[in-house]
Amino acid sequence: MDRRNIRLLLAYDGGNYHGWQSQTTGTTIQGVVEQKIERIVGEHVRLTASGRTDAGVHAVGQVCNFFTESKISPEELMRGLNSLLPDDISV
Repeated sequence: MDRRNIRLLLAYDGGNYHGWQSQTTGTTIQGVVEQKIERIVGEHVRLTASGRTDAGVHAVGQVCNFFTESKISPEELMRGLNSLLPDDISV
């Protein structure tokens, strides 16, 4: 099966998060989004971002990507993620 490289454009209010990057303690944007993507595509994914934000920092237009073998369309992925993500994170 062919792997696809999927780009996401995120907006978030970082007030409830310990920044972008996954950590062993605290909830992060990367951790939450990866968890929801994995639920949709049924495989482990690792997001790579164009940059990181610190705890409490907001973002509009945060670019990130991941690789998947899933055939889900970009539109279906976006709708699925927006339905699963908390109100302070959107694709």
